[in-house]
Amino acid sequence: MSLSAWPPAWDHKIKRYLQLEGEQEAEKRGGKLWREALNLCQHRTWHQIISLEEFNGLFEPYAQASQAVQRLLVGSDRVVLMAVSLGAGVEEQSRELLARNEIFAGFLLDRMGSYLAEWCMSSLDRQITEDLGAQGVKTTRRYSPGYQDFSLQAQKVFVDLAAEARTGINLRPDYSLAPEKSVTALKGIVSGS
Repeated sequence: MSLSAWPPAWDHKIKRYLQLEGEQEAEKRGGKLWREALNLCQHRTWHQIISLEEFNGLFEPYAQASQAVQRLLVGSDRVVLMAVSLGAGVEEQSRELLARNEIFAGFLLDRMGSYLAEWCMSSLDRQITEDLGAQGVKTTRRYSPGYQDFSLQAQKVFVDLAAEARTGINLRPDYSLAPEKSVTALKGIVSGS
């Protein structure tokens, strides 16, 4: 699934997120960095719909141990698994700028990468919700490993399943994602509503 609205515009939302609004010189520098960030992105998206039974089997024991996930999926008969990644370009350039002591540019580029990763996941989530809504089914909100009691170790299942789609997402020993600007999430599908 591609993100039809890519690339997101350099607008007041991103300027507010970066805390640049009203700072003319910072906004100007930010606009140049924004174009650089977009050029560095190699965004990939993946999603898969599985039955609740299959989800419980794949995510054992993480799903069963998470009261938050159990509450989220009440009434669901299927689950959507999602992953997005920007690739490593933004984080590598950010680190390089910081190493050269270009603190403003390095920090801002890193924040832009975080914004874009979340933007990609939100866009994918919204598109899936709209597509399923057109089929007459509702979805829950999305939820990611590492929140509340949903173990970060559950990232391994996402990474393994998304590998065939060549998202480029890998898992570090601490179960965080590499590249950093990657996000995984799930949401329930409630067909009987």
